[in-house]
Amino acid sequence: MRQWREDWVNGKIRIIRDRIIKEEHYSLYYPELTILSCSIISAFAAELWPGMGSDHVRFVETLAKYADPSTNTKTISIPLLVDYLASNDHNGEAALIGKEFLAIGNDLVIHGEDYDKTEGEVLELISVPLRVVRECSYANILYKHFRNPYIHEYRPGTFGESWKMTDEDANVSYVNFIDPPYRRIHFHLNWFTGILNSLGRAIDKLPSVPLKEPEAWWIKLSKYQ
Repeated sequence: MRQWREDWVNGKIRIIRDRIIKEEHYSLYYPELTILSCSIISAFAAELWPGMGSDHVRFVETLAKYADPSTNTKTISIPLLVDYLASNDHNGEAALIGKEFLAIGNDLVIHGEDYDKTEGEVLELISVPLRVVRECSYANILYKHFRNPYIHEYRPGTFGESWKMTDEDANVSYVNFIDPPYRRIHFHLNWFTGILNSLGRAIDKLPSVPLKEPEAWWIKLSKYQ
């Protein structure tokens, strides 16, 4: 099969960089960045696993399995995990995670690279089902708090934010609020473009598509949940 996806997606990245995102208009055009990027990911996911009713699981599966590891799509957002645990009757676990990984002032602007963790690091500290931890993976957050809300509600979800609080180089950072949730996640331009480029390259290298559905979806840990 002719390898064309990487070239195709690089053309879309040029549109994002040159026509959509200008530094002085970054937040204004962040919805377009998100919608275009997530549409590309969804297209790749549908090519890998066609059919109806699996948008969520195949979107996350594509990011977890085929995005370059340097993009950290399986990394767990610690601020969002603390909130998620506390809102799902895991208050003790939320307190442990907060004390161990997030014992900082609420006004500090943080980068994901400095505070977010692997699922293994989280599960060394607390005993909750793996699927609970994966709910707060970057891949799943992108779907639930950016892709879906922007498509259906014109804005990011509860734990997402369209404007960045730092101009420092980062893939993921957090925006501070005086009302809960106090830290909301922001995915930066370079993170999106790194994912898109690596997905095009990785899927081009597959012997053939579509693929057989996995026995267990990464986000659900079961084919049937």
